[in-house]
Amino acid sequence: DLTGDLSVNAGNSTDVLAAAIGAAGAKENAVSGSATAVVARGSINANVDMTGKTLKANNLTVKAAKGGGAYSLAGNITASSNNASVGGAVSLNDMQQSAAASVQNGTYILTGDADIGAALQGQIRTAALSGQVSANGSAVGGAITFNRIADTTRALLNNVSMTARDLSISASQPGLGASIWSIAFNLSAAGGQAGVGGAVAVNLVDAERSASLTNSDVELSGSADLKSSLDGEIWGIGIDAAAGNTAGVGGSIVVNVIDGEDKALIDNSRLVTTGFGKTLDLDASAGNGLTIASLTGSVKGGGTAAVGGAISVNRIGADRIALIRNSREVSGFSHASLASGAKQNIYAIALAGGGAGTVAVNGSFSSNVLQGTERAAIEGSTLNLGALDLSAALGDRTIWSLAGAFGGAGTTAVGIADTNNIILSKRLAEVIDSDLTVGGALTLASGGSSKIRSMAVGAGGAGTAAVGGSLAINVVEGEERAEIKGSDVEAGSLLIEVSRGETDIKTLAGNAQGAGTAAVGAAIAVSTINQKRIARIIDSTIDLGSGNGRVEAATAGHILTLAVAGVGG
Repeated sequence: DLTGDLSVNAGNSTDVLAAAIGAAGAKENAVSGSATAVVARGSINANVDMTGKTLKANNLTVKAAKGGGAYSLAGNITASSNNASVGGAVSLNDMQQSAAASVQNGTYILTGDADIGAALQGQIRTAALSGQVSANGSAVGGAITFNRIADTTRALLNNVSMTARDLSISASQPGLGASIWSIAFNLSAAGGQAGVGGAVAVNLVDAERSASLTNSDVELSGSADLKSSLDGEIWGIGIDAAAGNTAGVGGSIVVNVIDGEDKALIDNSRLVTTGFGKTLDLDASAGNGLTIASLTGSVKGGGTAAVGGAISVNRIGADRIALIRNSREVSGFSHASLASGAKQNIYAIALAGGGAGTVAVNGSFSSNVLQGTERAAIEGSTLNLGALDLSAALGDRTIWSLAGAFGGAGTTAVGIADTNNIILSKRLAEVIDSDLTVGGALTLASGGSSKIRSMAVGAGGAGTAAVGGSLAINVVEGEERAEIKGSDVEAGSLLIEVSRGETDIKTLAGNAQGAGTAAVGAAIAVSTINQKRIARIIDSTIDLGSGNGRVEAATAGHILTLAVAGVGG
């Protein structure tokens, strides 16, 4: 027994700095390179386990917090006066961390609050820079950076019998959860022969957050708050520049992926409050959202030929869930809210350009995908509340994309620009196989905005023939649904609404080609909206007394497309 508070805190922060610089110079062949590797592993756990025992105290606080960063630079310079210059720079950063705060087993009798929180923050800042120069020979080089953050943050109250005032369970972070900034840059310049190079940046984030109350019996005199916030960002840049007396050849690739899950959960539990005007919140919509910003560029020049490409591939696929499941009693709260959703944005630019005395071939490609499920749901549970809101109508999804290809040559120029953008949104607000008694308003809301802004543009000119094409493909597809299924509901009023936000696509495909003999240019833009909005009641009993009920689904979609191509010869 304690007359005061019990606090269990665990935490640390680890930063790693790494740098490698390589340099070489020679009259004939010069070869050099540099590489850095940072591998970070770590876990923080704060745990109270009272198996077979009883803890009596005022406030119970269990906190676990971990932060970490990797900061690295790989740089290289190589020079040759007569022959080949070969160099490269590689940067590798891999972070895998976890933070867990838990209260498990036994009986807890508190006169104050229970506060269980886990927080985790990881960031990577890295650059791989390489330059090769040959006065009379060839120059070959590349820059590569690979970065990964994989982390798990868990706050848990499990298998306990507890009495307390307020209950807080949170899985979040002290700042932005996962953050990667990376750049890969290569320059290859050859005065005698060919300049060949490449730049590659790969950035991955895989994160899980969960705030859970499971297998427990909890009686409060205050409010309860379960919050999980998954947010993060990736800024990726890949640029390659190559030029040679005979040819400039190379390209750049940037790949950015964010995956993860965000969950606020009450499962197989009893949660009641005896206080007046108290609230229950399950929030899987906190934080700053998820963002990817990508720039990939290719610049080529050659006395005879210039061949270059720029590729950008980006995807965000995160699930967010606020869920009460298989719980025998959740009651006494004047208002309860289950919220799921956050902003998701992708900004992508892929540009390729080059010129040569004879042939220039350049292409750019950008692929961007937003997907994942946002769900606020009650399954197999019994609730008695003053008012209840379920919302999967928080946070917009937006893609901005530009692909461009430009070239000029004395004889032939070929260029292709392609951007593909897909939003697969699934937003669900559901009551399934449950018994609800709500004294006031019961609201289920689903929906949100999905927007695509895209451009694919190209231009080329040549003495004999110029061929080019621009292609923009945009797709918005998914399901937004709010429903009551297989349930018994008593409420003061009912609103089931799937009408928030709109789908909007604006796209441009443009291409211009000019040549002395023949010029061929094409511009194609294809946009599709195939999104379902459903509001319904299935196999359920609804008793509103003298109150009002409304079930509403409405769609709003807009497509604005412009495709323009022009040739001269």
